[in-house]
Amino acid sequence: MNEVSRVFKNTRFDSNTLIIFLIVIGVIIVGFSIRYIIVYFIKSGELKRFRNSMKKEILGTGFEFNFIEKKILYDIIDEFKRSDILANQIQTSVLERYSEYFFNNLQRLKISKKEAEKLRDIHYPILTESNVELEIFQDNQLFIFESKVISVLIDNIVIKYIETSFNFQIGTKVRLNYHINNKFISGECKITNVVEDKKIVLTYPKKFVLSNERRYGRINLNNTKGTIKTNDNKTVFDIQICDISMEGLKIRLNAKLRKNLVYKIDFIGKIADLELKFENLNCVVSKTYVCDSGIREYGMTLFYPPPETKLKLIEYIKVLSSNVRINR
Repeated sequence: MNEVSRVFKNTRFDSNTLIIFLIVIGVIIVGFSIRYIIVYFIKSGELKRFRNSMKKEILGTGFEFNFIEKKILYDIIDEFKRSDILANQIQTSVLERYSEYFFNNLQRLKISKKEAEKLRDIHYPILTESNVELEIFQDNQLFIFESKVISVLIDNIVIKYIETSFNFQIGTKVRLNYHINNKFISGECKITNVVEDKKIVLTYPKKFVLSNERRYGRINLNNTKGTIKTNDNKTVFDIQICDISMEGLKIRLNAKLRKNLVYKIDFIGKIADLELKFENLNCVVSKTYVCDSGIREYGMTLFYPPPETKLKLIEYIKVLSSNVRINR
């Protein structure tokens, strides 16, 4: 017993040996933990899901829909085609590829409101001396004023207009429209002051909307005469055009149109003494109206007009919708 006590008494552990011992034990424990986690991920399939999620999160590309996801995607495409007749002109395979492309780039749409406002002011600013439109809806009429920006402040914008009989009033809601970088921008304002020298002060726009084209409401054409024909030009009917918008027309005729056919509409639009000829406006039936005496009315949706036709149509509708015009 005394011999054993003497042995332990003479045995000494320095601090370095103890630290090394503890490090070795720690490494062993960590190694076993990592091995357990890897085995768990492999067996449960979590590792593959983790890789895919990281790939989508970091790269935003390379993702492919699995079997069930593709089945759901096809169902969504079919639902979309049933709800939008124009989508029937697009092949399902194209919509499928676009859906995958859109999903892979979804990360690009994740932007904060503050950052969006900052980027808007950088890329789509309202500039001094730029031409703008003011829209005022009053007494069930849309009034459009072409004006010019005099100054842009933090909270206000000063607009100049020429002489007009229109009575601008403080507090009136206004939509300010302008074009920049091939985009149409629209924002909500209020008139805060009407000052001398034909100037009005607006609040800085809010609730901005961006689009690739100018949009106006439906304009009454008072049964303007025209023709509609099938895409092969074999069948032609005389029509009356009730109204028009950038999205389509409402027509009246004595014949029955089919929903799944593409038609072409021709008519001459008149503005004072000026005539604008519109030919081969591609359209499809979107709505059918029940009328008496064998007369049928149809809502026709326009699609894929050539650029020059679209520009002419925009200007035509713009002039028709302007109850008050103020020249720059």
